[in-house]
Amino acid sequence: MSNGDPKDLYSTRNSDASAQRGTRLVVTATIAGTVSLLLAWAFSPDAIETPASATTKIRTPTAPPAKPIVWSNQPYELELPKLDFDSAELSRNPDLARWSAQTTTAIAPATLLNALARTAELSAPNQSGEGDIHAAARLAATQLLSTLERSAFEPFTPERLKTIATDRVLRRLGPPDQPPRYNRDSTTLAAIVREGSWQCASGTLVFGLTALRLPAPVIRDHDFVIIYERGHVLPGYAFKFEDEWHLVGLEMTVVGIGQKRFGAIPRLADAGFALRILQAPEAWLLQAAAPFLHNDREVALHILRQTAARYDVPLAGLEANIRRLPPPPAGDDNNRVAPAIASPWAFGHVTVPPGDLPMMASNRVPAWSRPLPYFESSDAFETEEITPGSGGPPSAGRLAYPWDDDYPSSGN
Repeated sequence: MSNGDPKDLYSTRNSDASAQRGTRLVVTATIAGTVSLLLAWAFSPDAIETPASATTKIRTPTAPPAKPIVWSNQPYELELPKLDFDSAELSRNPDLARWSAQTTTAIAPATLLNALARTAELSAPNQSGEGDIHAAARLAATQLLSTLERSAFEPFTPERLKTIATDRVLRRLGPPDQPPRYNRDSTTLAAIVREGSWQCASGTLVFGLTALRLPAPVIRDHDFVIIYERGHVLPGYAFKFEDEWHLVGLEMTVVGIGQKRFGAIPRLADAGFALRILQAPEAWLLQAAAPFLHNDREVALHILRQTAARYDVPLAGLEANIRRLPPPPAGDDNNRVAPAIASPWAFGHVTVPPGDLPMMASNRVPAWSRPLPYFESSDAFETEEITPGSGGPPSAGRLAYPWDDDYPSSGN
């Protein structure tokens, strides 16, 4: 299994990569002036070697190379509006309460890690006598994370972080010798500890907790984001290639790297994608703070717009695509049926059968999968495909967000 090194993903020997990388047109001219066209499959991240007379080279986008980590205690400088905390409620999260009492917008990764884990504990469904179970699961997770040696993250790539979160945290939190399994109801740390199963949101939570073991500049420099799809969420990152931002997801419901290439960010809406993209540090902070805020919706919208400005996200077009999705059955959207993973950015729902489903190992996941194609029993539930560019041009009018009364209605 790959250890997360990008060279495992961009191999020139990968025979199935051509369908995802497209073609590269190399134009050469002969001395006699006769022009010939050569269509070559792009199996390499580098420009295809051509004769010296070649005048055009089209390169395939490649992620940044692995880098050594500069370990430091530098905090995140958060780019957020003023947070209006409910002081009485905030006392339930001591790490967050201590931070909010400071007159600073900076937060240490360790503080954010503990605050996020505590909110995950407090948000978990708490039936009679289960409070201690969730507290014990939080402690188990934070203690396991504290044992991760620095060398495990080196040399650093986002893909390496994903495999650490899966293999060194998620799989070790659960019972020993259990194969990895997906379960739509495993939304909490306690479910991971007790059952050894997880789903997209709990997997994304653990990815975030694992990322917060790293110095803040590492996460900023690699442009980590959180990506919401219809009834789904996953971490990912943005990278710039030839002055254009590209989006890559890291699917948490597979073992292996689970790289999900969405393509050039400015063209996502025109391609038909329905996504919300949030820069990760601010998204983690709001996830930790939202239950204790009076203005969580204002902050959520700020982060959405802020991310769009930073990475050239076509926000209006993506929101129009979201509005064209069929609304979930009444009372069946993710925020209502699974409060432990509720998010102001989530939309839609996904039909997955109850119970455990086996997870497959995959270094690549198709970006157009709707909703989840990567279980061995994928024919057991809906797998509706959305054709890129379908549905006509984005409708005009104001944006609609999950907190709007008419969301996700199809009107303007």
